[in-house]
Amino acid sequence: MKITLEQSFFFQVLVISAYDLSVDMLDVHADRNTFHRFDKFNTKYNPVGESTLREIFIKTDNYVGGKYFADVLKEVLSDLEDSKYQHAEPRLSIYGHDKEEWDKLAKWAIENDVYSVNARWLIQIPRLYDVYRSKKMVKNFDEMLDNIFTPLF
Repeated sequence: MKITLEQSFFFQVLVISAYDLSVDMLDVHADRNTFHRFDKFNTKYNPVGESTLREIFIKTDNYVGGKYFADVLKEVLSDLEDSKYQHAEPRLSIYGHDKEEWDKLAKWAIENDVYSVNARWLIQIPRLYDVYRSKKMVKNFDEMLDNIFTPLF
């Protein structure tokens, strides 16, 4: 069932409007405390402690195929190019639970044209093997490593 953002669980429960949204209110700034600490990074990755906005706006494989995320990125990348001397290192994740992840991510990047000379993309690999193993998403660590690295060669 399609619903508008305003009708979503997120806005109903938190009783906020789209006009209230800001980077400060969402508390999504990465800082030095988030490096090498996936638990702290993940907290920042769930704006206002909710995964709904993340699913809608900062995912490449959601209901709208990552369109919102690509549109926001293109705006940011355009601003970087206009400023000339500013650069960014956007990060995307490859999780290792599926060999098709690299192809899906590459397809999203190419179809949405999220290239800029002012951006150097980084791929991060969250340390979530124990989660994937307990949910039977991978049989063993070898399979996860195979899913991450085999598609590259």
